[in-house]
Amino acid sequence: MDQVERHAMSEPYDMVFGRKTYDIFASHWPNAPKSAHSDRMNGARKYVMTSQPDSLRWENSLAINNEVAEEISGLKAQDRPLLQVHGSAQLI
Repeated sequence: MDQVERHAMSEPYDMVFGRKTYDIFASHWPNAPKSAHSDRMNGARKYVMTSQPDSLRWENSLAINNEVAEEISGLKAQDRPLLQVHGSAQLI
């Protein structure tokens, strides 16, 4: 994990989550001890595949609930930070 953090997570990034993984991360990171890593995780924009957008409580979380492939393609086409997928095996 140290190597991943030094390389893949050292530049600005946004994250894409399936709902189950989002819930796991959202239960931990907002309350994690303050560090450079937790600041990056909490500050990153989070795109969440969900049919319950009103229940997203982690800061900077945005719901994607229609046409997932099209939405992700649109995000990738924009000039924005790298999109990372954490966990979310069904989404992948």
